[in-house]
Amino acid sequence: MAALPSRRAPTCGAPARPVALSRGPLRADRSRRPRPSPAQVATALGTDPGAPVIERRRITYAADDTPLATSTTYFPILLTDQCPALLSTDRITKGTTLYIEQQTGRTAAKITADVACTPGGTEPDSDAA
Repeated sequence: MAALPSRRAPTCGAPARPVALSRGPLRADRSRRPRPSPAQVATALGTDPGAPVIERRRITYAADDTPLATSTTYFPILLTDQCPALLSTDRITKGTTLYIEQQTGRTAAKITADVACTPGGTEPDSDAA
């Protein structure tokens, strides 16, 4: 199954704390049509580099419209027929992992996250991961 977001959030130098990634003032969810997979994504999904994947992007904003976080998640293209909501810009309110499990009967075997923290628009914080 695809690499899915971590259940721990970086706090720019402070210890990570468990969070529910589907909570918060989500204001923008962007999905792209299938696209060629970057090498790192292909390795994580067990496909060839350049093989088509589904890419979903999400931006979370604070109440004052300041961007707080972005996430990009990739899924195998074979999920397209069973999980058409992955190609939609609508939020999957029950959570993407549960949606895929309910649509396919598959459970997530591995969740992988690469995390970078950039406070105030500066370069990524090296101790954020």
